[in-house]
Parts: sequence; structure tokens; C-alpha cells
Amino acid sequence: MHRWDVALKNAETSGASSRTARQDGLSAGIEASRQMAKTDLPRVRQYLQRFYAIATKYEIPPAILAAIASRESRCGNVPPLTKAGYGDGGNGFGIMQVDRNYHKQAGLGGDPASEAHIDQAAKIYSDFRQNIISRFPKWSESNFLKGAAVAYNAGPDTVQTIRNMDKGSTGNDYGSDVIARAQFYADRMQSLGDCLKLDSGEDIELFSSNLLPKTNRDIEKILLTIEEPIKIVDCDDEILSAICAGLQKVNLLEPKQVLDSDGQRLRRAWAKFKKRHFQKYPSTIGRGSAQLLVKEIRARSTGLESTSLVSGNNYTLTPIVEERNGALSASSVASRTGESVLRSITLVLDDSVGRGGRNLPHDIIKVKQRLKELGFSWFRPSNKTYDPSLENPICLFQSIINGSTKLGGDGRIDVEGKTHQWLRAANAPKWIEMPIEGQGFINYERIDKSDDHDFGTSWLSETIVAAGLHYEQNHRRGNPSIAPIPINDVSLIHGGNTPDHYGHECGNACDIYLPRKGGGYSLPNWKNDQYDRDAARAILNALRAQPLVRKDRIFFNDSVLIKESLCTSELSHHHHIHFEIGVPDPTF
Repeated sequence: MHRWDVALKNAETSGASSRTARQDGLSAGIEASRQMAKTDLPRVRQYLQRFYAIATKYEIPPAILAAIASRESRCGNVPPLTKAGYGDGGNGFGIMQVDRNYHKQAGLGGDPASEAHIDQAAKIYSDFRQNIISRFPKWSESNFLKGAAVAYNAGPDTVQTIRNMDKGSTGNDYGSDVIARAQFYADRMQSLGDCLKLDSGEDIELFSSNLLPKTNRDIEKILLTIEEPIKIVDCDDEILSAICAGLQKVNLLEPKQVLDSDGQRLRRAWAKFKKRHFQKYPSTIGRGSAQLLVKEIRARSTGLESTSLVSGNNYTLTPIVEERNGALSASSVASRTGESVLRSITLVLDDSVGRGGRNLPHDIIKVKQRLKELGFSWFRPSNKTYDPSLENPICLFQSIINGSTKLGGDGRIDVEGKTHQWLRAANAPKWIEMPIEGQGFINYERIDKSDDHDFGTSWLSETIVAAGLHYEQNHRRGNPSIAPIPINDVSLIHGGNTPDHYGHECGNACDIYLPRKGGGYSLPNWKNDQYDRDAARAILNALRAQPLVRKDRIFFNDSVLIKESLCTSELSHHHHIHFEIGVPDPTF
């Protein structure tokens, strides 16, 4: 590793300020910088070869150039550059935003990411680094890198002390933010050193063979994290590496030619795979196609032919879905009956865990294990180390036990506090995929693969199942001309904000389509002549019979049913029923 790469790796940084993080609705800190860098990664990836070649020329870590492009222009995306390549009120040019008031522009002609432009920016940075070295020879090389970044933004005179180096730069965080973004990119660019063929102009391997997942289990573990459809070109490095490795396993991609510079080889291979399985949308990967790839990898490893995996368009993913649901899912017998599940646990903590907590390693291990058991598992897998990725699962858990439909919480578990006690409870909420069907109900949201508001709490799942049973026994009684309760949106896979709803962030609110006469569902409003009021009335009665359903939070605008005190009017609830659940008493 080059000395300047080592300096970047060891550089101290506080990350983005609140002002900078606010661009993406994030909180200040290193994680905000990394998240913004990740958002820009698909655009950064387009210019990797240029960044690497030019950085080598000036002995600059290529990740620094990528980070400056990310900070200055979101690598050409935000704010939108003009057709001539300008931003910043017409003063800054290109993805690196070189200021025309201080530098004669290079790379004009409309290409905001030309080699001449990036080269000019790299030379400016390199010259500022030399200025910092000359003025502060006793500083560390890490501080030379950071100081040069500040100077790139605000001029070398801004850099006076290590402690207040960022003061006077844009957002008072420019150097820290650039370093944090560069550290994110460095891990992804370091592997390029041995496989970029700069002089010949041949292919770039974005993943050297030793970085790809080795075992089928590793590949499957990554692929099965995919939930919502995403374009191949927008996937992060971990998912791309798993797709590459998986396509190698099914003989659609050659091991020695992992990925070319613009990803065409991978996209062609993926399109062939989807065609093989009668799948639409060849440029995207979603939950279904990821599971198909896993299925074929498993079949090939046991000697089965890929043709045995499909049967026209009737391919079923049920076995994989059930496997993902697991023993504590809504579809499992244990969850439905409470058998062998309702038991409290021992969770002894010596100190607080989470945001602002003491975060002792052995406490972190226990908390992560318990959250994982309950399904709140989207934190980084490192067992002993605290990082901000643990805060969201904690906040979601806190919001649920507080009965909120909006994500909140302080992200910290205090010893013997409410969150700690609920984590120990026998009836602690689990975060699961909602049941797809049962007696008296069908979950059309699960069937609709274009949407993914499929997740919520075990409390809500049990409420839906019980309401369906009540509705079936008291109204439908197996009559196919009467619609089952048509379940719609709950929450996204990790909860949190959803553009489709106000609320629905914590897995404790659910929408229901309007039942139609003849057994169908979904209508533009309750005044439609196909609306089945008797079925709607029975649905409301079934909900109100459930102990956790909040009677004051059942919204539906049918004036007749409102007069019967079955529901309450609420704006935009003329075409669906909305209900929310509360919080049970903890049991130990």
C-alpha cells in the first residue's frame, strides 16, 4: 500500500456536519459521509479508471479524487450541472468544481468529467498539499491530506491549526467530510491496483477474484438480503460481487473476466440468466430473481440441471420464502400458536448500549444477538464493535414498544430501562414479513411484487390472523362470493419513512382494500355500487374484537359505518380502511 494510502486510512475525521448531512436527510457524522459516498458510488464507478490513472500521476490516493467529486457535485448529479458543465452559480466547472475565478479552465467543451478536468483538479490539490507540507512540516501525512482538501475548497490561508482546520470551509467540515468519503471509497478502490491496465486501455476488473465470495453459502447470504428491485448498475459492491460470483457458478460469466469498465459483460450475463428463467426486466435484480439465482446455484452444486428449476411461468418461490421467514415468522406454527416461543430471556447488561452509551463489547454482543433473534438484524455483523448501524434497529424497536407509527426513539438501551425490559420480555415484538394468507384474509401486498410494504411486527401479524379467523367464522363462512379481508400496506423491510404514507413506519399500522361484491377487492371509493358494505362492516367488527387494535385509530370514510361508531373519518381514507395496534403489557 502506498504511503499516502496509509495516511488516508489512518486519518482522523468527524465526518459531515449537520448542514452537509441535511442534503440527504441524515444526521451529522462519519456515517452520513459514508452514506452520501455510497449514494454517489454508481456515478463514481464510471470514472474509476480516470481517477486511478491521474491520482497515480500526482501520488494522490484515487479515493481522494472520488471523494472531492462526490462532495463538490455528487459526481455530477447534485446540483445539476449546466450543459456547459458549470455549477455553483456559473463559477465552478465539472464534477470537481474547479473555480473559474482562480483557474483557467481545462477540459471545456461540455464534458464535466474529462481527463483534462480531473487532471487539473488533481494538480490543484497536489499543489495545495505541497503548500501545507512546506508550512507545517511537523504535521502527519494524514493531516497533509486533510489540509489540502480544505485548501482546495477555501484556499490555503484557511488552514492554520489541526484542531480547527475545517473552520472557514464550506459547512465548516469540508476536510473531514472529504476524508470520510475517501475512506469509504478507498476500500473499494484498493483492489484496483493490481488489475487496472492503464496503458493498454483494456478492461478494468472492479472485483479481483480474491474479493468475490468463495462459498455458495456466502453468495446466498448476500443475495437473499435483496428485497426491492434495483438496477444492476446501481447495486453496491457487496451485492455486485455476489451476483458476479453467482453467475460464475451457473457458467454465465467467466472467472477471469469478472467485470468490464462499464459493466456490459455483467449486464449481458444477467440478462441471459433472467431470460433463462422467463423473467422480465433484464437490467434489474429483485427478491424473486435473486432467489432464482440461489436456487440454481444450489441445484448445480447437487448435480441437477438448471432446466429442472423452472416450469414455464409457474415457478414457485415458496420454499425459499418459507426458509427466509424462519421459525419465528408469522407463517410458522410456533408464531401462530405461541408454542415454545413465549418465554422470557435473561439479558444481563453491565452498561448502556447504543447512541451515546458506554458500549462495552460483551454488552454489544448480547444486544446484537437478541435483536437478531427478534428480526431487527440489519446492523453490521461485527460482534463486538459499536457503530451507528445499530441505532436504527434500536430506534425501531423503541418506537414499537412506545406505540408510535412514526420512527423515533433515542437509539440507546439503558440498563433496566424500558427498552432493556422489553428485550427480555417473553412477548417482545418480532420484526417479520407479514403472512401471505390465512382463514378469512389474503395479503395482496405480498402478492404484489411491485411494492414492498410487506413487513411489520409479530403483534400485527397475530392480529391480522385472529381478525381473519373472526371474519371467516362470523361472516364469510367459506362463501367465495364474499371477499376475504384484503390486506394491503404495512411497512418497508426496515421500517422507517415511506413516501406512500404518513406513518406506517413501525410495523403497527395496516391498510385494507375495500371489499367488492362478488368476492373481489379494491375500489376508487366507498360510494361505488360494487362496494360490499356488509363485508366492510364485518371486517371492522373483526378488527374491533382484537385486543390490540386501537378503536380510536380505525379510519374509513363510509358515513354509514361512521354513524354505527365502527370507524372515524380521516382525509384520503375514502378508498381503504386503516387501522393501528397498541402495545400489550410485557410478560416475563
